[in-house]
Amino acid sequence: KEQGGNGVLVVTLSRPKEGAYRLQVEGETTLSKFPCNVSLPVAVPRDVLRTSGFLMVGADSAVKLLVKRSPGLSQVDQMAFPKDIMDKESAPRAMPTRSVFTYQYANMPYALDLSADDIVPEYGVDDRLVLALADNDLVFAASVEADVRDSGVREMTIETDPKWVVANVTGTEVSDYDVRDEGGRRVICVFFRQAMMGRILLDVRLEKSLPDGDREIAVPSFKVCGARTERGHIVLAAEKGLRLKGTKIAGMHEVHTGSIPMNVTG
Repeated sequence: KEQGGNGVLVVTLSRPKEGAYRLQVEGETTLSKFPCNVSLPVAVPRDVLRTSGFLMVGADSAVKLLVKRSPGLSQVDQMAFPKDIMDKESAPRAMPTRSVFTYQYANMPYALDLSADDIVPEYGVDDRLVLALADNDLVFAASVEADVRDSGVREMTIETDPKWVVANVTGTEVSDYDVRDEGGRRVICVFFRQAMMGRILLDVRLEKSLPDGDREIAVPSFKVCGARTERGHIVLAAEKGLRLKGTKIAGMHEVHTGSIPMNVTG
């Protein structure tokens, strides 16, 4: 209930208690769009002789917390925080795992003002691309290896040529993918079953029919959006009786087939 502009929580016990009594209170609120400022609500018990305790604040996801103000609080080591003060029968408390701060206070009220922001994942990408021609059918097979750091990713976006059909997308913990055209580009959104960290492998297959008599083939553009760096190899392969030769090359240089990191027939 409200009293004097402040929320008041009234707890009624089933019977009187003597000695030590432990009470667990849980609450939640929705934060505004990141970045945002947060003032921690303080639950102040009434009609008590003395108040003291510990406070732990943090996150369990890709959120960065910064302390802006903490009057009435003294920061202590995380090992000093008493984790077993609740009864064994009580519901387990979620403990933060990232951006963790621990404090001790000797009186109330105290205040804690924070700023919260997303931790942006950083990843580099190594591509292994193969353009194969057989029976006037073109297949562009892309193997993508990403190394994700700092924060997990739940989806990745790939841009490619809208003239090519996206035949399939598979990879590590891939749950689904979506294909749409935006601004003259074909955008592939790959969704993961969970936030992914570390090494991620994706396989993307594009297909296209080569018109009769057409002797020029343009390699489709292929880009992983948001990658800090992206490098790789591209191989041109054709069935027996056909020969592919690069005529217009930009942003790459030719290497011997024995130095490429994959096996390609053709």
